Amino acid sequence: MPERHNLPPHSVDKSTLSISVASFVYFAFLLLLPLVLPSALLAEASALLAEEGEVSSKTGNAAESPEEEKTTVVPALGEWLRPEPVPTPEADLLEGEEPEDDRPDFRREDAQEKKIFQELLRRSKGRAVDVPITPPLVKDVILTRAQKKRIKKLQRRQRARIWTSTRPFRQYTKFDARGLPEVRICSLNLQNYSTRIEVRRVTKDTNLLKKHRRKEREIIKAVTSEACTVVAVQGLVGTSLKRAKEGLKALAEKISKKSDFSWRAFVGASNHRLAFNGFLVSDYNIEVVTLRYLVNEQLPQFGDFKEELFYRGPVELVLKVNSPEGNGSRKIVLYTFNWRKLLDEASSEAEHARMQMAEKLRSHIVKRSRRMREKPRPIIVALGDREAGRFAPATRILEGSLRLRDFLERGNCRLERVETEVKAKGKKKKKKRKKKRKKKTKVEHAAVCEELSPRVKLLFGVVGEQLPKPPNVVVKEVDGEKTFLVRKDEKRAQRKRTILSRERTAEIYLFQGDLPAAFENSQVSGRYAMTTRELKHLRKKSPLLRIDLNW
Repeated sequence: MPERHNLPPHSVDKSTLSISVASFVYFAFLLLLPLVLPSALLAEASALLAEEGEVSSKTGNAAESPEEEKTTVVPALGEWLRPEPVPTPEADLLEGEEPEDDRPDFRREDAQEKKIFQELLRRSKGRAVDVPITPPLVKDVILTRAQKKRIKKLQRRQRARIWTSTRPFRQYTKFDARGLPEVRICSLNLQNYSTRIEVRRVTKDTNLLKKHRRKEREIIKAVTSEACTVVAVQGLVGTSLKRAKEGLKALAEKISKKSDFSWRAFVGASNHRLAFNGFLVSDYNIEVVTLRYLVNEQLPQFGDFKEELFYRGPVELVLKVNSPEGNGSRKIVLYTFNWRKLLDEASSEAEHARMQMAEKLRSHIVKRSRRMREKPRPIIVALGDREAGRFAPATRILEGSLRLRDFLERGNCRLERVETEVKAKGKKKKKKRKKKRKKKTKVEHAAVCEELSPRVKLLFGVVGEQLPKPPNVVVKEVDGEKTFLVRKDEKRAQRKRTILSRERTAEIYLFQGDLPAAFENSQVSGRYAMTTRELKHLRKKSPLLRIDLNW
């Protein structure tokens, strides 16, 4: 068996002791190296600068006498890097010299630091290195598809935020000698709107109840963003006049919370048991004078025209508008109307009753204007939903180019029933063998007149009479000749606008003498200060209309 050495309990081997001492010395050297190295570099840099200072002093004072030679002492690097420069004492200033500014100037110190750093690098590597002050820019950045979509979405949101925030500044950017508009009037068909309880009682439509909150938010946003001061309202429903007023009053309170003005609701009586018309009026320099209902006005009757009263009685509201610039006040007479009988918006109705109501409303407005004796003369504005297209017989009778008596038995005009196919919306699918279905048709009426004497138009539709903007044109040169071509997308948009203008049922009417008050600029005629805004949860044929009156 090998021999065992009995060592004392506290004895240590010499080999292990030498290894522990060597490791301790090595770690101590590593800890003290960062503290010793900067001092060595500073000493070497100060010695280098001292040599350069001695050489420059000898070359600069070679021509002078040896008595005037001066020794230059270069301070250490730590003394150069002062946080603030020391001001020049007044004793060392020459005649006419001003003392230097006491504000810190680190440009000289930065240059010295860069010079020292380059010299140290040259000594360590053997060559000069140019250290850029600013880091290089990264030109190419690779983004994923999700990041690109997110950036585009953020850009759209930012554009929309900028557009809404700068809307008040873009409204009156064009110069106008008349100044700011006095009043901004809007018209909107609410299409069976009221409180949720009343909508449930009247329509009993579950889809309409689901969209009620969204529809309400959209209406409030449209009225506040367009900065309307008066809104002519159609399509208000309620089981009674009192409950219809409560529904419009609740809407006025919600708009007041979102806008800078307080709003009031005015609802007129109606011959319809569930549908009403009214107004929303703000307190922006506006005073309500009178409110009148036209429910008891008798319609002209003969032949096939047998309707006695208005479906939903028009409402007349007289306002006194004070100029925001202190140029006096003027009265405005507003009419709101709707020529629909049924609550179902998709169902079609006969044209005869609409023609009777158009004839009575035009004759009433003309008589009202002839009785006016005030100066300045009040402006008459008729706003509403005709439930008929731009060139329908009822529309032409309301404007005055036709009369209802032209459709007598011995008259020169007659009504013709026209059926047009309704194109199915949606994507085209592959054809499959199915049973043929009947095509959907839409019934319209047209006025056919023979040897009719021309008549002067009395009421002018501002939306329909608006001049279109010039299209975007592409210029091409062929054999040295310039040709102007309209882009295909512009042609499609223009065709879409013409179709919408024909099918649009909402309109704002003014007399010819009042049209200058609606001009966009007093120096240019033909362009009106009006806009249209389509709402997602309302019909495209009856969008929100807005017009500015300025006198």
